Amino acid sequence: MKTNISACQDAISVQSGRSKVRGGSSIRLLSIVLALIMVLGLVGARPFAASAETSGNYEYTVADGEATITGYSYTTDEELYVTIPSTLGGYPVTTIGFRAFYEDDSHLIEIIIPNGVTSIGDQAFERCVALSNVTIPDSVISIGTSAFFYCSSLTDVTIPGSVASIGVGAFAYCSSLTNVTIPGSVTSIGEQVFTNCTNLTDINVAPDNENFSSADGVLYNGATLLCYPEAKVGAFSIPNDVTAIANLAFFGCQSLTGITIPNSVTSIGQLAFARCQSLTDVTIPGSVINIEAGTFGACQSLTNVTILDGVTSIGYIAFSDCLSLATIMIPGSVTSIVAMAFFNCNSLIILCYENTYAQQYAIDNGNSYAVLQEPEDPDEPEDNKEPEAPKKKSFCDILLELFTRILELVTKQFFWAS
Repeated sequence: MKTNISACQDAISVQSGRSKVRGGSSIRLLSIVLALIMVLGLVGARPFAASAETSGNYEYTVADGEATITGYSYTTDEELYVTIPSTLGGYPVTTIGFRAFYEDDSHLIEIIIPNGVTSIGDQAFERCVALSNVTIPDSVISIGTSAFFYCSSLTDVTIPGSVASIGVGAFAYCSSLTNVTIPGSVTSIGEQVFTNCTNLTDINVAPDNENFSSADGVLYNGATLLCYPEAKVGAFSIPNDVTAIANLAFFGCQSLTGITIPNSVTSIGQLAFARCQSLTDVTIPGSVINIEAGTFGACQSLTNVTILDGVTSIGYIAFSDCLSLATIMIPGSVTSIVAMAFFNCNSLIILCYENTYAQQYAIDNGNSYAVLQEPEDPDEPEDNKEPEAPKKKSFCDILLELFTRILELVTKQFFWAS
């Protein structure tokens, strides 16, 4: 299921089935919609279930001679190390179904999936918070939406070379995951796949993958930067061959201290840099036409933003809750600023030019602003430039000229006399 990211989102801590907003009220707007995303985007619609059969702790259905596991009964509070059987009721197990092992507790420690399983369904292991080890066989072709969502103890996962698709948010909120390797067989990766993997430092792609690539631990799809690992530390320069930055690409990268965006980039997605708490200064090149919704939302250390000529619009809550934002330079090319673009930026001064949309926006919305001097056009012929009006001399100027003239005459006389 492909997620359509709406106007605003923010990270929330999901604990024991409840949502806890980080950062208090200052990021409330962003939190509300991410909660909706998690509910509407990552949660797949439960398919119509045939009559289930049982075998031990397993519930399953049978279709076309193949078994789909639909549930597992956690009958003990002890730690569990589970090896899924290859057959149930004499039928080969080929699918781990929707929420089959969904758990909101800390029982399941290890799971071994048998060879023959081709699909790990949506939310199959969601919230297995104690799950630290999973064995995925070479027979698996697809990993569904939120399949391992919030498996917060999962430190390592090997995606086999048979997998072709990885669903939306498949490993989101796996906060102990440190690195992942994507094999050459993968042709499709959903959005938010590694969102809130707060210890992820490297995403590596097999060299033979024709659709995706990685460099310095960063995930790319052709000329689109898809995902920057949240635990990478320091500044980053986006390569000059990148033309697009995906939705949520840098979302929650707390240790990102600087970003250089080249002129090759024409598109920056929604929430692309939201919650980058160490980011202090940003320059957005004029090649980027639109600044999307929530792009830099809740970057609470962001102090100065420069938007270069060419950008035409600033989206909904694009800089919302940037509590330290002091100045933003908006060029005359901007003709649209959506409501609440600078919500809760209480110290902001908008730097703009006279008689521009940005100036009028500041006036209409009660923002502080300062008018910049229009830069001279170096290509404008001298003949086309209006001559400067002669400067009117003050009384002091006249006295100074008179004194200088007298001094010249006295000096000449002195030298001539000698």
